[in-house]
Amino acid sequence: MTRSTAGRGERVLLGREERRDQIIQAAAQAFLRRGFAATTVDEIAEAAGVTKVLIYRHFSTKREIYLAVLGRAWDRLAATGDQGPDADRLSRLVQAADQDPDGFRILFRHVRREPEFADYVRDLDETQRATSNDLLAVRVHDRRRRAWLAAFVPELAIQAILAWLDTDRPIPAADLITAIHGMAAAAIGKDAR
Repeated sequence: MTRSTAGRGERVLLGREERRDQIIQAAAQAFLRRGFAATTVDEIAEAAGVTKVLIYRHFSTKREIYLAVLGRAWDRLAATGDQGPDADRLSRLVQAADQDPDGFRILFRHVRREPEFADYVRDLDETQRATSNDLLAVRVHDRRRRAWLAAFVPELAIQAILAWLDTDRPIPAADLITAIHGMAAAAIGKDAR
């Protein structure tokens, strides 16, 4: 792999995986600005600093690019989950958002606005609710209350993290985590049975 000096109109030659990652990153930024439907492959190519032909060497459709952006964000979430059973799930979620804010925003906000990806959203929501339900089962024995909390608490955490990202991370991640834990604990209640 050869590299040349970027920024002087010269091309930077990257390996296949590096180029693919570059396109995915640029696509995430483009999709954030205009959404999936309004974003063109030309705009993605321009944001990545490559030609449309090069985009099509890596991806056959714009939908495939969008799925790659979603997949990368999902993989980051999964990778932060590899820290062992004692690692705090919320800390891992904040870490994933901090590492890939564009992907996190697309995964948890923008994909919901795209009717073409309704199945993806449904799967994401079902996974969040099932995980939350399992975690709450020890503390909340009332099935209806637990179902409400299993839907509410993850949404509370996601919205707090999105607001934190949107306001340029005004507090340290540890303070964000403490605040979310406090809000969730208040919703669950002391004597949740």
